[in-house]
Amino acid sequence: MANKKHLWMLKQGIDEWNRWRQQYHNGSPDLADASLAGVDLREADLKGADLSGANLKGTNLSSADLSDAVLSRAKLCRANLSRAKLNRTNLSHANLSHANLGRARLYRANLKGANLSGADLSYAVLSRATLSLVDLTDTNLAGTILSDADLSSTDLRGVDLRGINFNNSNLAYCNLSGIDLSGAILKKANLRWADLTATNLVSTNLSGADLKHAQLRWTNLTRANLSNADLRWADLSDAVLSYADLSTAWLAYARLCRATLDNVDWAAADLHGADLRGVSWLLIMEITLHLHVNAAQILWDQGDQGNEGVPAR
Repeated sequence: MANKKHLWMLKQGIDEWNRWRQQYHNGSPDLADASLAGVDLREADLKGADLSGANLKGTNLSSADLSDAVLSRAKLCRANLSRAKLNRTNLSHANLSHANLGRARLYRANLKGANLSGADLSYAVLSRATLSLVDLTDTNLAGTILSDADLSSTDLRGVDLRGINFNNSNLAYCNLSGIDLSGAILKKANLRWADLTATNLVSTNLSGADLKHAQLRWTNLTRANLSNADLRWADLSDAVLSYADLSTAWLAYARLCRATLDNVDWAAADLHGADLRGVSWLLIMEITLHLHVNAAQILWDQGDQGNEGVPAR
């Protein structure tokens, strides 16, 4: 339960509250389970406050400072948190549905299991934030920065992720099937075991990304940068990789059955044991001629030409 004195001070107005906080800046206000629905808390100093379980439905918290605050299980649906400071804030399992978080700063915030359906996160900063198992249905992520964020096991279907910044982010086991990630930045991202079936990855930067065991069937990777990416055991069957950069990529035991592979940069790629059945034997011969390509033990439709193998370099 909220501390009655702290709650009374907050209701005296923001100017009084902020002066009180400056005087007792080392304190951590106890506002747990407080009923503050619809209250105007613009620019309030709520650093380190305990607001766990609080009712903040429709509350105006624009430009408020909630850094290091505890808002776990808080009800923040339709709240205005635009330009709010939420650095290192605990928002785990909070209800932020249809909340306005435009241009908010959520560096290292914990949003695990939170409901962000219909929320506006446009141009928000979520670097190093934890977003695993978050509901992002119909969430606006236009211009959002998600570098180094943890989104593991999150269902991202239906979310517009064009041009999004996922540098170094953890997207392992995520469901990204059928969505538009064209132009996104996924440099060194962890996409291990992710489902990217029929996803649009045109011109996406996946250099150095971990895509081991990822599902990439029917995925459009035209002009994608996959240099030095780890695609071992990935399924790229029927994928389109025209003009993609696969230089120094690891494709050992990857499935590339019937993939479109024209004008790919294969320089120093490792294709050891890769499955290239359904790919033109002329194209396979061309691949093996690329400098330092490892094509040992690849699978291909040898029977079509009566050859016993292709030269490996």
